Amino acid sequence: FGACPECMGLGASLEVDFERVIPDRKISFRLGAVKPFSLNAESWFMRQLDGFLKVYGLTLDDCYDDLPEKAKEEFRHGSKEPVSFTYTNVRNETKEYFRPFEGIIPMVRLRYEESFSESMKEACAQHLVRVPCKTCHGDRLRPESLAFRVGGKNISEITRMSISELLDFIKHLDLT
Repeated sequence: FGACPECMGLGASLEVDFERVIPDRKISFRLGAVKPFSLNAESWFMRQLDGFLKVYGLTLDDCYDDLPEKAKEEFRHGSKEPVSFTYTNVRNETKEYFRPFEGIIPMVRLRYEESFSESMKEACAQHLVRVPCKTCHGDRLRPESLAFRVGGKNISEITRMSISELLDFIKHLDLT
């Protein structure tokens, strides 16, 4: 009941670290610029990426630094406008798709959270970092729970004290 609703009381979240996803912005997409995904030019990711790049007159032989600023933002977070690409599935059925580009950050997050493949989860996990919750700042509790204070300190501040600090705090606590 008192847990932060944003992080569910964990105090942090796992966020995609874009610098880990594309550590070298001068390597071409075809040669593996995007770390957690397949280099196979016929994979779902590469086909979708190829469709996205064509919108900007680029190919898989270009690199992240070649993207115009608008494309860099869409590459990171996804596009609103649909891109066209074809994909051939494992049954050798080729279909044309017309959908917005997912964006690398949402792709990594989604594949980490929803993949049934442990190897895919592990590959994506290498590109995540633990970030303190923006709502509770790592305190894990709702603002209402943190508003209650004893000796001018909330429960989060008290639990972060060392034993000696806590003993000193209690010793000097003025209870009325």
